[in-house]
Amino acid sequence: MPFSFLSLGSNIGYRKEYIKKAIRFLKKNCCEVIAVSHIYSTDPLEITDQPNFANCLILIKTKLSPKALLYICKHIEKEIGRFETFRYGPRVIDIDILSYNYYIGNNDMMEILNLSYKIVEKDLVVPHPKIVERDFIKALFNEILGRFYKKLQGVNRGDKIGYRTG
Repeated sequence: MPFSFLSLGSNIGYRKEYIKKAIRFLKKNCCEVIAVSHIYSTDPLEITDQPNFANCLILIKTKLSPKALLYICKHIEKEIGRFETFRYGPRVIDIDILSYNYYIGNNDMMEILNLSYKIVEKDLVVPHPKIVERDFIKALFNEILGRFYKKLQGVNRGDKIGYRTG
């Protein structure tokens, strides 16, 4: 059964509660949740004049295809109350598919991304194109994979990636 890393983020309202609710929906509707990182607060990246984000990363196993998983993620976002604002704008919940793999490899983030299915479509790009630009994602991968395997390379503990909120 395929593995997928999903990132969840929110910067409107009850951020941590929306993330937890999304994880419950995912468990109920489409997947087995293998691991969940802590929730971190991070600065907005592209458009900085908005509230900080709460972010976490989850590792799931799913029988769904990448397109079907995307459909479920978009449905969950809508159920929780996401509404369209503008690109990179504030959001109640955001669920991104970072990778989709049948094999985790040597448990290094870059290897996982290299082994991921490559999908480039209008509404779905896997691996997520901005993943390597976001230090907090590297740290969240490190947290999840570090529980099972060696630590990821390239993230110094002193780097500013955000702070843990729970």
